[in-house]
Amino acid sequence: MDTRHKIIDSWRQKGLIAQENEEYFDAFISYWISFVVSCKVYCDNNGVKICLKKDQKYPTDFDFLIAWFNGNSKNVFNCFENNMQSLSILKDRNKGEILKNASIGQFRSITHALQGERIQKNILVENIAYFINQIRNNLFHGTKIYDDHEDLQLIKSVLPLLRDLLDDSVNKSY
Repeated sequence: MDTRHKIIDSWRQKGLIAQENEEYFDAFISYWISFVVSCKVYCDNNGVKICLKKDQKYPTDFDFLIAWFNGNSKNVFNCFENNMQSLSILKDRNKGEILKNASIGQFRSITHALQGERIQKNILVENIAYFINQIRNNLFHGTKIYDDHEDLQLIKSVLPLLRDLLDDSVNKSY
């Protein structure tokens, strides 16, 4: 087992323990770290080339995440469908805007899917990637408040989806 697989397993285990202990923010962060490393392993193992933007020297974590989502869109869609019950609490949040301070309509396809509307799969999958990444950005850069009821509700409802995405990526990275 190489170092990256040890990191994936270690952070996933930390996430499971944190989730069991109802430490939902810690669980999200632990799953996120494990997921990103797993996405990098997937890209390396499958020869996925990341297209860098002008003046970009190295791929970002988000570049690897998007590459994984693009290569596994069917599984992402299935993970989303399997977690609609835990995510359904978000469908009426902020008058249809799942995240505060997001661009108007940025995650509209997720909201519509949660409300039972049929959504084009590729658009939904892309929205899920951006949604998960935006939650991560909000946590890491301080706009999520750890004792705010709505923020806690958001993290708690999204954890099963993130864990399923992580588990799917782990299955593809070993």
